[in-house]
Amino acid sequence: MADKAKLAKLLRALAQIVDSSSEEELEALQRSRISDLVTADRHSKKARRSTPSSANSPDSVDISGILDSMRYLSSRAAGVAFLERHELNKRYLEQIARRLDLPVLREDNTERLIQKIVEATIGPRLNSEAIRGEASSR
Repeated sequence: MADKAKLAKLLRALAQIVDSSSEEELEALQRSRISDLVTADRHSKKARRSTPSSANSPDSVDISGILDSMRYLSSRAAGVAFLERHELNKRYLEQIARRLDLPVLREDNTERLIQKIVEATIGPRLNSEAIRGEASSR
């Protein structure tokens, strides 16, 4: 009986995600593998569950999980909101930027680092879609 309730809860959560997703996000979902989505979701849940003190620790959240999750975001604003929701400190954002081979300056604050990360992860896809004429107004 407990398994049946868990499955029902999972299906309701999935229905809510589908209802709140944009067309682009649903198309990305169709192109992806379920195992990729489960892994990305696990990493993002782990980041949300961490306490504020551990959220500021660079070892507490998996960088690749965050970067995988960002692949499915449909706009730069969604990327900024996603990173801000994780409440990452400057040191952690610098590690993510370095993983992306982005230049990190001592003068970069957290806001600037977030902009660089979003532009490097989401920007090229949105620019490509705009050039091909696939993007609606974002």
